Amino acid sequence: STWGGSRRAKMVRVLITSFHDWRNLGTEPNIWRYKENPSSQLVYGFLDGKQPPITRSGPLPTKLKQIAPEIEFSFFTLPTLWGTSNSVDYAQFDVVIHLGLGVYDSFDTILLENGARNYRAGGDALNLSPVSELIDTNIGLDLINDRMSAIVAQMPDTPLADPSTNAAIPFDIQVLPARDDNTYICNETHFRALQALAQSEAIRKQDISASKLIGAFFVHVPYASATAPDGSYSEIGLNNLAQAVAVVVLRLVQHAVKSVGL
Repeated sequence: STWGGSRRAKMVRVLITSFHDWRNLGTEPNIWRYKENPSSQLVYGFLDGKQPPITRSGPLPTKLKQIAPEIEFSFFTLPTLWGTSNSVDYAQFDVVIHLGLGVYDSFDTILLENGARNYRAGGDALNLSPVSELIDTNIGLDLINDRMSAIVAQMPDTPLADPSTNAAIPFDIQVLPARDDNTYICNETHFRALQALAQSEAIRKQDISASKLIGAFFVHVPYASATAPDGSYSEIGLNNLAQAVAVVVLRLVQHAVKSVGL
């Protein structure tokens, strides 16, 4: 076990969220479809993609249970709607990691977001616009947490490797700041997570036991590589993506725990 089976590590609760499809949903949109979104396919696997199954037994939950059985992982998939993250109870978890599709020019790049822009635009899965362009009228252009920024900044420095075998995982990690071309629902979701983290940090200054949340991250993933003979997405490609994302998730959790001295 990467954590050495420590009692403290067993207390860590991690929430991982992902998104359902939002494009080409037809005249009667099925906001729970996940045929085209690898972030939810990582959680559920390749099924019919019309409705989420009850169990989360896709390649990402499976891999995380293998490499970090002492961490309590929960998985929650979100319809791609404005305000969708309002349903997330951030206070119940130590670390929250949102996953979303956001790499379109590579099958082997994982993108970590550093901060969130205080702006939102576009039509969601129901072709509805956000209630306002500004997410929070009380702050400036960007919402940044210095501790989270320090964590994601160091992530590209260490090549990905399987914790069990030390075998190299051929994926690159990149970090991008808040920006104008990332103002869709992924950004709004990360913004709310950073707001929840700021609130938790303020509470913990008064009473360290009063709030659990110590880390909030957004990870943009690519499509699974098209390794099937007909050019379609394959379980091999999805499993490779899950292996890389699992290691990224585990490292983010480790750094978040270490950053607060736990």
